[in-house]
Amino acid sequence: MKRHTIKMTIFIGLALCAQITLGNAQPRTRGFVAHTIYSKYLKEQRKVYVKLPRGYQTNSKYSAIYVLGSRKLTMKIIRETDSLYRANQLPKVIVVGIPHKNAQTRKRDLTPDFLKQDLKAAHSALGQASQFLDFLDQEVIPFINAQYATNARRLLVGHSREGLFVINTLKTKPNLFTGYLALSPALWRENNLFVNKFKDHLQKGSSISSFLFMSMGRQEVKKMTQAFDQLIQVLKQYASKKFTWKSSYTPNATHQTNHLRSVRQGILLFFKQH
Repeated sequence: MKRHTIKMTIFIGLALCAQITLGNAQPRTRGFVAHTIYSKYLKEQRKVYVKLPRGYQTNSKYSAIYVLGSRKLTMKIIRETDSLYRANQLPKVIVVGIPHKNAQTRKRDLTPDFLKQDLKAAHSALGQASQFLDFLDQEVIPFINAQYATNARRLLVGHSREGLFVINTLKTKPNLFTGYLALSPALWRENNLFVNKFKDHLQKGSSISSFLFMSMGRQEVKKMTQAFDQLIQVLKQYASKKFTWKSSYTPNATHQTNHLRSVRQGILLFFKQH
């Protein structure tokens, strides 16, 4: 009986240890650490993927690059930052990928609150970018800072509608990130309404003092390039001296290729500024 009791005690102890280990373990997918966060702002569970640099150490501090949506862009940034580090042009960084659940949540989360989610729908709902921004600000960033050895330097990257969200974040919470990369931002929606709103914001006296890099492909459609050029003129006329921004046209690039070809330039410019 005594021997049986000892065996049961040992078994229960091992089981508890196993439970603790499994509870703290973070499943990896192709080198990524996958996290699931329940958002009280979005009222749903969302995935967040983290790629740590080679030789990551908890007693060091790393800048974090937050990438919205595109898995292809996230992978491109991982390759570029690793290459630039090995060439002594960049410090080691943590890359955080924030995918969308589906096409509908992408429209909902990325579209500013004063723009329609779907221009083809007669009674389209307005965007809910403010809620997604709260998700980033109040839930994702604090979670990443608690789990990983980060410093205060953060970069937000997005392409197309994600690029629109990047600039909207710069307008709404200019100090949430140290830098913003908007690649082929979809500024044209509803007759360039966002550009006009951004102009009004700057005219009223903006507190933006972070870094912005914008790029557009030379072969992109006219509505994209016209809105892009209009925002450049707004920035030239109304941006304060504390606001550092750069814009670039990528030769021979289309909407499908510009972000992959210009993101390296934006990352280098950001780290040169900081």
